[in-house]
Amino acid sequence: MDSEWIEIKELAVRARIGVPDEERQMPQKLYVDVRYQIASSFRDLADRFDATIDYSAVAKEVENVASESEYRLVETLVTEIADHLIKRFPMRKVEVEVKKFALPNARCVSGRSTRRRRARSNR
Repeated sequence: MDSEWIEIKELAVRARIGVPDEERQMPQKLYVDVRYQIASSFRDLADRFDATIDYSAVAKEVENVASESEYRLVETLVTEIADHLIKRFPMRKVEVEVKKFALPNARCVSGRSTRRRRARSNR
């Protein structure tokens, strides 16, 4: 099951982000990649929507976190999104990458974060 992932690639979001105050004045376009694992195998879903995690709802949550935030660092935004998703949805594992277009001679600058759901103890 470690090889089964649902992926949202290059979700366009708008966020106020940047070190200088002037850069945070206007929201800028970022791309977010989200990759997550659900609790069961794809085969066990039996084509039931209620047995999976709605990728549309995941995308909406990413958009909300980005649009309602104001951060200096990409590292902070990627951490906030990953933490929010693992708390909000029953994901076994989530990987988030935020891409920002800040350097004129580079395609993008990105930060990536991974979260795993902790196993519950029987105490």
